[in-house]
Amino acid sequence: MKQVKYIAAALLAVAGLSGALFAATAGPATGSAKVVIIAPMTLAHVNNAALNFGRVVNTSAGSVTVAAKDGSSTNTGVTYQEGPTTADQFTVTGQNGVSFTVNLPASITVTDGSGNNMTVNALTSFCGTGATSTCTASTAGTSVGVGGTLNVAAAQTPGTYTGTYSVTITY
Repeated sequence: MKQVKYIAAALLAVAGLSGALFAATAGPATGSAKVVIIAPMTLAHVNNAALNFGRVVNTSAGSVTVAAKDGSSTNTGVTYQEGPTTADQFTVTGQNGVSFTVNLPASITVTDGSGNNMTVNALTSFCGTGATSTCTASTAGTSVGVGGTLNVAAAQTPGTYTGTYSVTITY
């Protein structure tokens, strides 16, 4: 009799566990997935454009800053600065409404080719949409201006100074 009680208890325990092992299910339900493929954006330098600081005469150290928005300039410490000054110009083409960010270097070195250098820093960008760093692409092309500050040493060696730099966009 004792054995029958143990067997019955064991069977009840197994029956109780089997309910936990066999859970109920519901469904099926259908989900969805979506993607929009956009064409890669393009970044192009405008022909003959340049970040141009004009002509500078100085007897003490100073700087000339050219605005990315419109190429206007301000100067500090230099004896004389005259135009034309211009912001550099790029065009970004892409799907309408897609945001992008302009990435500029921390500084540019311009040289006269004879070992004399100056630094351009505080580079900024301005988009045709009015933003200063985050811009919106269009299939017609979005204009991007680049400005910065030229640092001129006291009695900088006369000459024409040039340099290049890289611009990228992130979108």
